[in-house]
Parts: sequence; structure tokens; C-alpha cells
Amino acid sequence: MSKHHLIKIKDWVFDPSTKSLRKDDGTDETVTLENKQCLLLQFLIENHSQVVNRDQLIETVWFGRIVEELTINAVVSRLRKVLGGEKNDYIKTHPKIGYSLVSEIKFIEKEIVEPETIKISVPESSPSDLTHKMRYSKNAITAFIAIGFIIILVLFIIFQKKGIDSTPPTNINISNSVTPLPLTYQEGWELSADLSPDKKLLAFVHKTNADSNMQVMIKNINTNKTISIDDNYTTSPKWSKDGKTLFYQNFIKEKCLIKSVAIDKDLNLNKTNKITSCGNILSMSPLAIDKNWLYFSYKLNDTEPYIIKRFNFKTKQEETLTAPPIKHYGDYSLSLDNSGHKLAFIRSITNTKHELMYLNLLSGEVKFLTRFSHVPYQIDWNPAADSIIFVNENYILSSINIDSLKVTSLYQSNEQIIGPKIISDNELLLIIGDFYTSDIKQLNLTTSDTLASNLISSSFNDFAAAQAEGNEGITAFVSNRTGKNQLWISDTNEIYQLTNFKEAHLLSNLKLSFDASQLLFTKNHQLFSIDIKSKTISEITKKNEYIKSPIWLCSSKDSILTIFHSKGESNLYLINSKNGTKEKLQASINSVKSDCKNNQYYVSKLGVDGIYKLTDDWQIELDSYRILNTNFADYYEWEVYENNLYYTKHNRFYKLNLMTKKQTELLKGEFSVGRFSLSNNRLLYIKRNLNNTYVAKMKIKTDL
Repeated sequence: MSKHHLIKIKDWVFDPSTKSLRKDDGTDETVTLENKQCLLLQFLIENHSQVVNRDQLIETVWFGRIVEELTINAVVSRLRKVLGGEKNDYIKTHPKIGYSLVSEIKFIEKEIVEPETIKISVPESSPSDLTHKMRYSKNAITAFIAIGFIIILVLFIIFQKKGIDSTPPTNINISNSVTPLPLTYQEGWELSADLSPDKKLLAFVHKTNADSNMQVMIKNINTNKTISIDDNYTTSPKWSKDGKTLFYQNFIKEKCLIKSVAIDKDLNLNKTNKITSCGNILSMSPLAIDKNWLYFSYKLNDTEPYIIKRFNFKTKQEETLTAPPIKHYGDYSLSLDNSGHKLAFIRSITNTKHELMYLNLLSGEVKFLTRFSHVPYQIDWNPAADSIIFVNENYILSSINIDSLKVTSLYQSNEQIIGPKIISDNELLLIIGDFYTSDIKQLNLTTSDTLASNLISSSFNDFAAAQAEGNEGITAFVSNRTGKNQLWISDTNEIYQLTNFKEAHLLSNLKLSFDASQLLFTKNHQLFSIDIKSKTISEITKKNEYIKSPIWLCSSKDSILTIFHSKGESNLYLINSKNGTKEKLQASINSVKSDCKNNQYYVSKLGVDGIYKLTDDWQIELDSYRILNTNFADYYEWEVYENNLYYTKHNRFYKLNLMTKKQTELLKGEFSVGRFSLSNNRLLYIKRNLNNTYVAKMKIKTDL
């Protein structure tokens, strides 16, 4: 048992490193154990449910010294007294034999102090347009597809490109001149590829269109014969070590199940077997397998994070390996190294903060490697070195050494790539292609018409639209029409480029001033304003300051309300854009919105359901509005306009009158409603359109 583990024993949490027990009932009562009590409890945990005799206790707890039986009994008695309950609730006495720990235990990780974050020139990227928290149902499946595979794929899709420090490759070197060889050709999405050990069968996930289910497909590379797994909704294929069995996830009746099916060389499928549960929430996280264990992500419900578990094929027992200190996101996208001793995974803290972690399965040590603002979607171990490969948001295949934390750029793609999977010393699988294009649509809120019209449409990604109240002729938006995301203006019959950034940046949080002369925006979470006529850009906050949810004060182009996020805290500030002064108004605020029609401001609070109205002196009103079971964790999920709350939940769009509490659903059946804004009695939102992707193989060279 490692000191990097915590052990849950019924309603106690035991920390061997501090020799303490903490009550896990909300009281946080802590008891420091005597040294012998601690050693005794550790030994009983290591031999859970097994009877240990007095000789074993003397050898382990008293290091072979001669002790009286009464001494052993006394230590056991004092430990029982600390644990509480009835005599045999925790430690059972076996007369004339010894003792056993009979209460249920659970090993959970204890994070070690993370090292300094490595500088890799990757900006923190935008939150995804939609939430990943989806229950499985017919509607939820459609919603989940719309948001792009929980938090993993959606978050990846909207991120803007920025380079990563490029150093000469050290272990893998992929020539930019190498042409990827397509392995799949079907219309729609093709992703999550895994090749059988003999390289004859390719398993992957296919989705034909916006309304279809995800489905695991198996293709014979030589004959091109392709079949599908017939279960209702399937993802995350993974071959067994011998290549005779395929494991996958199946979503049915609001349950996530991990199943297996035996497959012969002629693609004949045998009966499927249920292995274990992966929770009640949809997941696209990859599976990992060695000869004894199946590793997977598990999410019980919307209020619990994804955790990583493993299932033992022989004993049928499960172990919990991680315990992320968050509620809604969690641990996924796992990868096991060839030795079976090292597990890499992504930990999402917020929708813009994702950490690459490494768990040593032998020692229990958990190590932080680096932080991303985009989601790499899938990672893999490099068998030629102790490093992990991933794709950054600039479509650069990269690796990070788990010891030195050195990041190396390996290959630059001209197309969007995700999901690297090393299949041999000189071959790699990649998923290639843009998952979406996006248009900006508008819906008139003053009519009964429920059909939206196109406001800005192209074959590129146009998003993040903003208008000024009373000036609907001017629309600011972001587009990649020139190859990199830039700010654009649509003015009556004219569309023109407002910025010409040489490097790719994350551009978001667009807000036009009331007279449409100034545009607020964030670039890599730093706040700027730009004069629409002169195109002069002014820096408002410092480069290292993390800004979200900025808005102009109503009828002002100088004063700004925004959230400063730092060291786990999110606080509301008032900023003067002219002189740079700022004043802290409220603590623990997640986002701020304005209803300028009524000169009113609202906030959402960290970890608390609902929205809250602010008074004239920036205090929170006691009779603020709460939306049952709705925590607005992300600022783009809601807006207030003319005393109506507009918000997204499970990829549905709602309007709630704050006076009458009457709620109606808007845009029913609309696929992939992205970020939205409200002005001039119009709802502006993103409509994502499904694009094609394919699985490709590339040759690689390994420098030994």
C-alpha cells in the first residue's frame, strides 16, 4: 500500500502518510492515530478480508519483538474505539486465530505536489460551446453527438490554433512530406481507431449523420470487408492482446456498459459478453487493457466527475484509481504503457483547464505533467521513449517526456488531426478532417416564428457573433476564412476583416459597446478592446491574467465588468478601460451578464445553482432567482434579456420568464446549438454542420 493512496473505510478516509483518519460525513472530523494503531490498520488493509494471526501482527506491527497478547488486544481495542460502530463492524475477532478487516474499503489517489508547469507556448483555449454532461436517452444521444463526445471532442473542435515550441524531434520523427494513407472512406465521422495486433482488422467508430448513432465498425484491411457491431449505440473499441476479442462501450437504457465480442479472421461475431458498468453517463473515453486488467472511465451521474477504474478479468473485482477534486468534469482519455505499470490520462478541471497526468500503478504516485487549454482528445504512449504523444491545437503532433517534462514537436499537419495511436515502431494512426463547419443564425424573439434564418454563412467556421443593442446593422464575429481565426465585421452589405494576427490565437468573448464603436474581446484569455474605425487594439489586462465573461456596463464604453480567474478563485471586478484601474466587487463569481433593457446585472456563483441579481452597489439580492438543478458552470450557457433568462441545458435551449417563472423550449430539434448572444430582440447562435473525417495511417521513423 502506497503512501500516495488514501483509503476509504466505510465513513472514514485513512491517510497513511499523516497517520490520520478523517470522517467522510461532511464534518471533516480528524483523528491522529498512534503509531501502532496506524501500522495495525495498514496491515489489515493490505490483507483485507483475510484473517491475520497474532504471529503476523507481532512480526509486522511490533517488528518481531516479544509482546504480550494483552498488548495486541489493547491496540486492537483502541483502534476499534476510534473507528466506532459495533465490535465487528470494522475489525472482526476470530477466536484463537486472529483478526480481519471486514468493512468495505476503497483505494483512492492522493495527488502529490505538482511540479512547475512546463512552458510550451500553448495558450489557454476557449471553453467549449456546449456542455459535456449528458444522460443517455434518445434525446441525450442526439444532444451528446451535437456537443461532440462529452467534454473530450467538443472542447477540441472550437479551439483556435497557436504554435507550440518546436524543437528537433528526439524519439519519433515524422516527415512533413509523408502523405497519410486513408484506411476508411465512409461518409460522416470515422474516429477512435484501434488496429488488431496482427494488423489485419481495424476497429473504429462511425457516425453517418447528425441524427445517427455512433457505431463500432470492424474492417478487414486486406479485403476491405466491413461489418458493424449490432448493439444500439457503441463506442471506444479496443482489441485484446491476442487480437481475438474486441472490447467496446455500449449505451442503452441510460446505462453505460463495457462489453466484449469474439471475432474470427472472417469477421464472424460470437455472442457478446457484458464485462462491467461504466456508469450512467455517455463517454467516448478510450479503454486500456493488459493481460489482467481492463481500465476505463466511469461517471455515475451529472454531479459526479469521471473517475478511472480498473476491472480484474480473473477475480471480477474493481478498483478505483483516481479521485479528481472536481464535480462535473474529471478523468478520461487514458492510455496504458507497454509494461502495464504506467497510466496516462487527461484531467479536466474546467472547460478551459485540462491537465495531462501520469499514474504509477506500482507506487500509486500521481504526477502532473503539463496543462492544456484545449483537449487533446486522445493520447498514447511512445514505445520508443518514456513519453506521451498528443496533438496540440495547432495540429502539431507532439510528445512530452514524463521525467524531464520536455515537449517536442514531431509533425505539422495542414489539416485538423486528433487521436494519435502508435501501432508499430514505424507506423501511426491518426483521425484527419474537420468535424464541423459552423454558421451564425438568428431567431426573431418578437414573433411566433420558430424558424431561424442565416445571418452569416460560409464554408468556414463563423462563430461568436455579437451585436450592439439598437444597432443591428453591425455584427462582430470570429472566422477562419483567411486560414487563421480573425475578428470580422458584417456591416449591412459589407463584410470585412478587422484584425490580421500573424499567429493563431483563441479569440472569444466578443462584446460591442452600446454605440458599436468599440469591441471587447479576449485573446488567449487576455482582455483587449479594438476601435472599429481605426482598428487600433488596446490592451486592458495583463498577459498572465485569466479573464472570462467580460461585458460593458450599459451605456458605457469605458467601464467593464469581468471575472478574474486565478489560483482556483473567480472574482467579479469593475475595470476602467481608459486608466486600467480595477475594483473587486464580489468573490466566488463564475460569470456576469447584463440586461441593459432594464439596466440590470446578474451573476452565477461557483458551485451554486441558479443566477443572482446584483443591486446598484454590486451586492447580491437575497431574493435572487434560482433554477432548480441548474448550475451555470460555464459563462456561455446563459443570458438575460428583458427579464427573461435564456439558457442551454443538455443541448436544449430554454426561455424562462423571471417574473412569471413560465418556461418554454426554443429551437426544438435544432442540432448543435452553440454559444449564443441576445440583442435587438434577436437570438444569435452557432449552428454546427457535420463534416467528414477519416482514419489514416502514416509511416514514422524512430531515432534510437
